[in-house]
Amino acid sequence: MTMAQLGRRLGVSAPAIAALEGSEARGAISLARLSDAAEAMGCDLVVTFVPRVPLTEMVRQQAMRKARQDQDRLLHTMRLEGQEAGVGSPEAIDRSAARWMEGRPARLWD
Repeated sequence: MTMAQLGRRLGVSAPAIAALEGSEARGAISLARLSDAAEAMGCDLVVTFVPRVPLTEMVRQQAMRKARQDQDRLLHTMRLEGQEAGVGSPEAIDRSAARWMEGRPARLWD
């Protein structure tokens, strides 16, 4: 479809379509304007978020971050008391991450 043809369908001039395409290329177009263009071309506009990693992996990574934060706080306290043995170990972090995923999944993103 030419710019002139799309312009007629949208009720705008060919230069306005060129400006529309330019704003799209710059990432400055609104969803409303994209929806109008899709409608004029007989299409549906679909906006989708696609995770870069599987969602299960994303949750596991976030649980590990939270577990490390927990273990770091605990380690600081335990060092002050001279009782840091075993705190912050890989096993302790894994157990903490499992607790995050099983018991507090909604709070992972706080």
